[in-house]
Amino acid sequence: MNARTEDRKKTAGIFRIMAEFYKPPSEEFWIGLKEEQLFGSLRQAAMDAYGSTALMSALKMPESYEQLVDIYSATLSNTKEGAALPVESIYKIWTQDEGCTLPFAKSKGYLQGDPAFHIRFILEKFQIEIPPEYAGTPDHLSILLELFSYFIEHAQEEFTRGFLADHFDWLPDFKEKVRKTGVHPFYYQATGLLMELLELQRQTYR
Repeated sequence: MNARTEDRKKTAGIFRIMAEFYKPPSEEFWIGLKEEQLFGSLRQAAMDAYGSTALMSALKMPESYEQLVDIYSATLSNTKEGAALPVESIYKIWTQDEGCTLPFAKSKGYLQGDPAFHIRFILEKFQIEIPPEYAGTPDHLSILLELFSYFIEHAQEEFTRGFLADHFDWLPDFKEKVRKTGVHPFYYQATGLLMELLELQRQTYR
């Protein structure tokens, strides 16, 4: 494995870790948080990729695994009214197709919009399968981050740069929606961290 391939692999690992933040929390994820294994890996990877760990300020942690599950449910889950679902389509106009006559075509707040169709196209093109629970939301943030990680490691830089520009520009609106849930700062701070990491990666393409 040459040095460039190894560097790509380490950078990809950053966003693979961040993808775990937006999935229903497992006990393994909680242990990694509590024992700082995840942040240790992120700090080292950020230092290797970007030469800095300045952005790695501590997140306000839940007090227990049970509290983390409750915070996730109240903040990001589709089971709670007013939650901030981490799905790209919701934060963008449903379609840019001028010929679409559906009444909500130019509205926000709906699933299965243009971003979801684009991700499905990419999944088919690269012959990538996703878990069945994400079949209706292929543009879920965890899937986007796992794809981004894969592309950093395996795709041409031009394609990866375009994927970053196209599929993460909604995060400021998502972060604000997370803040408005008022539940706990953990996911708000985690999303701030993610946005900083994406900006550092964006700067590597200039």
